[in-house]
Amino acid sequence: MPVMAELILSLLAIFLGATLFTNGVEWLGRKLDLSHGATGSLIAAMGTALPEAIIPIWAIAFGASHVKEQIGVGAILGAPLLLATLALLISGLAAFYYAHRRQRTAFIEVDPGTLERDLGVFVVVYTLAAAAGLVDSRALRTAIGLLLVATYIGYVVWTLRRPSPDLDEAEAESHRLFFQRRREVPDLWAVVLQAVVALGIIVFAAHTFVDSVQAVAAAWGVSAFLLSVVVTPIATELPETFNSVIWLGQKKDTLAMSNITGAMVFQSSMIPAIGILFTPWQLQSDQLWAAGVAIAAAALVFVTYLWRRRVLPQILVFNGLLYGLYLLVVL
Repeated sequence: MPVMAELILSLLAIFLGATLFTNGVEWLGRKLDLSHGATGSLIAAMGTALPEAIIPIWAIAFGASHVKEQIGVGAILGAPLLLATLALLISGLAAFYYAHRRQRTAFIEVDPGTLERDLGVFVVVYTLAAAAGLVDSRALRTAIGLLLVATYIGYVVWTLRRPSPDLDEAEAESHRLFFQRRREVPDLWAVVLQAVVALGIIVFAAHTFVDSVQAVAAAWGVSAFLLSVVVTPIATELPETFNSVIWLGQKKDTLAMSNITGAMVFQSSMIPAIGILFTPWQLQSDQLWAAGVAIAAAALVFVTYLWRRRVLPQILVFNGLLYGLYLLVVL
């Protein structure tokens, strides 16, 4: 099959998987009596983070060459960068589009505790992960890696223990489960089955997309690091992005944002910990730039939210410009 056809079909498959997954994960959150913040930040975020998490783990675990190590480190750093810039950019553009359709001012109304927790933790742990790349002491780097793991475990406990905020009518409503459309309240087994099938579609389609993009990039002579930090994450972050666009269209802003910010926390703690513990993790200037831009983008959203108490789509769009700045610097 031609490469372009594979690209298009894999994109369509990712969108199909994201549609099934958002529907299934909403019902799973309801069955487990979780808040939208916990559902988005934990279940949806960790589920859709699998495609991009598998790539660095596979490269580090089974790659003996320096190139594969570059791919692993690049994929680790590229995922938070793409989430904090391009994924938020697309969410901002979606918010403008839906606001225009509904003839209202464009803003994203989220549960404040969820956003403040996710972005605050992200800025702290990803700064630690980047700082570890400047440390010569192996023992100190190992301690930082273990601290990142412990922090994420604490974050999960914090998220699960937080009381559920009241939801408005639009947020509280869930569309019928696709696998049991005739039932108003589906069975738990059907909910889990749909979520697992959807996740399988997403993982398979994302890897097909990555393979196709890698073939094109290799033909163009793109370096291993740039391929892994720029090209590959664009494909693997699509599930989070599609999920958020779908949820924004359904006026479920907390789910939309927490899906991205929860994935940012996972990708800035657990996955860098693997790199810190199992690679030399000596970051160069272009790699530090990737981490620095991601941290700056998240901090900008965090500070403006504390100021305005709303997520401003304009800021999310500006984050996309920060990604463009990063490309100008490294290319």
